[in-house]
Amino acid sequence: MKLRSFLKEMCNEYQGNFMGWVAEDLLKNTEKNDEDTLKYMNNIILYGGSSGAITGLTYYHEITTVFRDYFEDILEYLNDNNVEVIDLTVDNLVWICYQLIVGQFIDAYREIK
Repeated sequence: MKLRSFLKEMCNEYQGNFMGWVAEDLLKNTEKNDEDTLKYMNNIILYGGSSGAITGLTYYHEITTVFRDYFEDILEYLNDNNVEVIDLTVDNLVWICYQLIVGQFIDAYREIK
């Protein structure tokens, strides 16, 4: 299975929640090939959101909008995965959750590849 096809499946499976939004954002912010998409995802894992690696969440208004729309999903995801967050700012919560979901997508994709 192709990575971009996998992400499209994740969009459909998690439609309406933050995981679906992340999958959609990954597709929107990468080229139309798997190699560039995987490179983008690996950069997010390596450098995190505060580095600007998540191009869809660079500006504060983008981050606050996403947090407002998905705050329950974000907090639930962090809680369900026993993530301890020291810096409880909105941007940090969104970036950490996004980064963890990207890692989860990469792991799941590698399992089915």
